[in-house]
Amino acid sequence: MIIGLIGLMGSGKSTVGEYLVNKNFTVINLDELSHKVYEKGSKQYEEIIQIWGNNILDNSLEISRFELSRKVFEGDSSSLEKLQKIVWPKLEELLQNTLNELNKEEIIFIEGAQIVKSGFNKYCDELWCIVASIENIKSRLEENNSPDFLNRLKIQIEDYAQLSNINEFIYNDSTKQELNNNVQFLLERIRKEF
Repeated sequence: MIIGLIGLMGSGKSTVGEYLVNKNFTVINLDELSHKVYEKGSKQYEEIIQIWGNNILDNSLEISRFELSRKVFEGDSSSLEKLQKIVWPKLEELLQNTLNELNKEEIIFIEGAQIVKSGFNKYCDELWCIVASIENIKSRLEENNSPDFLNRLKIQIEDYAQLSNINEFIYNDSTKQELNNNVQFLLERIRKEF
């Protein structure tokens, strides 16, 4: 069984992912997996530099995701679409390879904000959406000094307004312990069904 963990940035996907890893579940973090797509020397690296320039490189000539994000979200909406067209096909290939390597696992989680928009939900048997109030999300993102988080959040909210076929909503506006309890309750349910 493959379960997609989705939710707005700052909603608590990573916190849920960490909890699941601590419970010995396999969690594929799409954000971490996408780092391989940006690696120096890759076709995608060259395409990204061609569009957004050398200013997005750090001292070791790797793409600074902070700088790239700033450039993409300063531009119009076509900037984000261009980046997605470069990154998502390779990311899907990496995801498929990872899933093929893990095919003996009983339950696998895929964590990512854009699972549905990218079409990667076709690999998921269920979708669990982590939900938090906009106030809590904003305070979490302000703490992390995320670049252009308000622009990114606005785009994600527009995307999420279109969502359907969510199997479970996990609310994250209370304590971490309560969030963990909610996840544990769902784990017990799927273990019984599985």
